[in-house]
Amino acid sequence: MAQRKKVASVVDVGAIVSALRDELEREAIVKLARIKPTQLRAEIVEKLVQDGFELTKTLVRRPLAAQLHAALQHGALVPVKALGSHVRGATAPELKRLTEAAVRDGTARLVLRGAVEVLAGAEVPVLSGPEVEALRTSVVGLGKALEKVTRKRGLSLLTTDATAVLSDALAVFAQHQPATMRLAAPRPAALSRQPHDDAMRALLDAVDSTRDLRTGLSFVPAVVGRLAPKVSATAAVKLLLAAAERELLELRPEGGIGRLSDAELSVCPPGPHDTRLSWARRLTGGAT
Repeated sequence: MAQRKKVASVVDVGAIVSALRDELEREAIVKLARIKPTQLRAEIVEKLVQDGFELTKTLVRRPLAAQLHAALQHGALVPVKALGSHVRGATAPELKRLTEAAVRDGTARLVLRGAVEVLAGAEVPVLSGPEVEALRTSVVGLGKALEKVTRKRGLSLLTTDATAVLSDALAVFAQHQPATMRLAAPRPAALSRQPHDDAMRALLDAVDSTRDLRTGLSFVPAVVGRLAPKVSATAAVKLLLAAAERELLELRPEGGIGRLSDAELSVCPPGPHDTRLSWARRLTGGAT
């Protein structure tokens, strides 16, 4: 007891908890073995749990549901098999239960893209059950007809019949707006060499300092503004694209370009299909 009182008298538990809280918001997990001093670990962990963080046998983590919600922000699509890289500190059974619960309560949608099952946020438009069935019926019928005509020389379809089937299929989508999808940043054509490491470090520091702790994303215009005046806007955009190419950052498109001012649009790298990449997320394991 005397030793515990001595340790407590010289250690600022509040400061440790605050630092760990910030780390959990940023990194999602903290291993129990890293929480020092050992004599006060139980007390520190208890305070973190009271703050809403989750305790497992080996670590403290940001709540899995909150991590999933953040991963699906801004129209992002996350393959179910890759969920573990977006929701940290979870076991495979926990990820399965998390997915099932999120789909069941409507906070996420499970969709098929090619052969891959993908999770999307609740705001992403998807086909309803009746719409899926209507589309399946029309497409299956056309598929069977096309398969039959390809097997018999000289047999074809009326243009009007094929057009009618396709029109019916397209009508299913008439009430839907295209989902905002996670887009890979284009390769920067203007860069003939990698930026100096100091400049790249400055960029990553700017991304970290402007990160929204709730979503884990940094607003690109804010990042560019943090680098000014030492780095011009043009150079900052090139750095962002280079960081994305080296898998240090993920750049995401703006959900609605109309929400950005002309000044903000001017410093957001262009993305595919006339989008603007206005959000950045730090990645691990990139080539620095």
